Amino acid sequence: MALLKRKSLFLLDKIGALTSYFILMKNALHNFSSILVLGFLLLFNSMINAQTASDQASNYSGTWANASNQGTGFGAWTLTAGANTGFFIGNPSSNGMSTTLMGTTAFGLYANGNAYASATRNITTPLAIGDALSFYWSVNWDANTGSKGFDFKAAGATVFNVNMGGSSTITAGGVNAQTAYGTNNMVVTMSRISATQYTFSLSARDGVSAIYSATVNISSAIDNINFYIGN
Repeated sequence: MALLKRKSLFLLDKIGALTSYFILMKNALHNFSSILVLGFLLLFNSMINAQTASDQASNYSGTWANASNQGTGFGAWTLTAGANTGFFIGNPSSNGMSTTLMGTTAFGLYANGNAYASATRNITTPLAIGDALSFYWSVNWDANTGSKGFDFKAAGATVFNVNMGGSSTITAGGVNAQTAYGTNNMVVTMSRISATQYTFSLSARDGVSAIYSATVNISSAIDNINFYIGN
């Protein structure tokens, strides 16, 4: 892991309401482990159809490969790597990131130099009104060029992007959302509140700054999330 230069990770949760979300997320943290350079746990529960979808890094026996799928309610992973990039299951603390929320086993991506890697996955049942997709995300490489972040997509098009470039500033939908350095896990939540709007929130890396929250106009159902790292 010493060669890793850009790092991020996260945990996903889709549930029926934010109040339930916090309870479910807390329980999930006790029952699941996830995290690392680009690690995450996927969970969600639609209030509309009462379906659940879940996935966790510990399901993968230490190997995260293209077309793998050890969860339910999601399509298989599409992992796209360039030179000097890769995917792995690992411990975030090995790269200076907190394990307080995510535990010690997570999905990870790395990229060095002018390289790029992405991990994308379809959501079998797109987000309906009342659904919330959320996850923990952690990064610990702010300097130099290159980006790390994720895209919420609908019908193949990116409808909302969260990105961190060559500084500690994280943008959400093109707006500065967090600017302070830190290695705490960030909680990311995208909730569909109507046919044309979602609310997005992002907690702070430093554990002190205020939670960023905004209402965004998106008229389509999010059905895919793409995580990326590199140039």
